[in-house]
Amino acid sequence: MNDASMTIDPDSSASGRTAPVWKRIADELAAAIARGEPPKGAALPSATELATRYGVHRHTVRQAFRHLQSLGLVIVKQGSGTFVTEGPLPYRIGRKVSFRENVGAAGLTGSAVIVDATIKPADEETAAALAVAPGAPVWRIRTVHSADGRPISAAVHRVCAERFPSFAADLAAGDVSVSVAFRRAGIAAYRRLSTRVSARTAKPKERKALDIGTDEVVLVSKGTDGLPDGTPIHLVETSFAANRIEFVIEAEA
Repeated sequence: MNDASMTIDPDSSASGRTAPVWKRIADELAAAIARGEPPKGAALPSATELATRYGVHRHTVRQAFRHLQSLGLVIVKQGSGTFVTEGPLPYRIGRKVSFRENVGAAGLTGSAVIVDATIKPADEETAAALAVAPGAPVWRIRTVHSADGRPISAAVHRVCAERFPSFAADLAAGDVSVSVAFRRAGIAAYRRLSTRVSARTAKPKERKALDIGTDEVVLVSKGTDGLPDGTPIHLVETSFAANRIEFVIEAEA
């Protein structure tokens, strides 16, 4: 990436006839990334260096970085810098779906946090899917999952609170792993019964959780997990930042 390809006049946006300076910086950086300057996995110049180069404040450059991150082009690592991403994360969907396994297979480190956990009466759709009576108490647990610190997905989990009264605590104790939470509840094996995938514009909570912009698209996976005999025990609706993920549908053995 050379200086000439990144030179702009920051005062030209004052008339309001052109894009904001941060957007123009982001566009030039995106174009450079598309040319392989720098290549995938490499670091961008620091915010301080680019601020000097463009004649703007560091906050302006950081805004450009945040926009590039929302596009899935870079990942910002606190204390390390801003790096060009390796591309969309391959995410396998089959009889067993595991965020950590998918992230680990890509050479990344997965992490997750619980946003909130509440018990709600089951509506008719949830009751039918979980084979419980309408109005039965159901855990509704929101989580956010990241790969190397970059948010990838936001999920809503639903399980029967009468059958799994300590599921939220088990999930937290198990490092936000659904498999570990079920093992703590005595479920040694379960499998994906069905998965439905669609796309739509991200909702406000999803934009905040995934750090994406207005009008960004999410891929939505609605999955039902159950016991080997087909009894449903877990509903999960997961919203993925569309430009950070690539679904791989596995053929059944």
